[in-house]
Amino acid sequence: MQRIAASLLLVLSVWLGGCASLVATGVATPSVDDGRTRAEMRADAEVTNRINDAFVHDASVPAMSIHVFTYRGTVTLSGRVPSRSVVQRALAIVRGTPGVRSVRNRLTY
Repeated sequence: MQRIAASLLLVLSVWLGGCASLVATGVATPSVDDGRTRAEMRADAEVTNRINDAFVHDASVPAMSIHVFTYRGTVTLSGRVPSRSVVQRALAIVRGTPGVRSVRNRLTY
């Protein structure tokens, strides 16, 4: 019974997390005209999701403290992190992510 509950909780958290990232990236509201095509919006959402996923799986990066925004392949990071080394690790992850054209660092520590 506990396995079923744990599995259900995991599925729900992944599903809800995916919905939140779609809303945050604007893909869920395609009526907003910010100059991107639907394909660009999808590509930007994929980049943002890859980065957020990488942050979550890296113990040295406080994923919940970093906001990721992608516009036409340019990724902007903002938020407050504990140290310069965390900023450097986050930037390394972003630069190694497929689809990233450039990075704007707005992280503070």
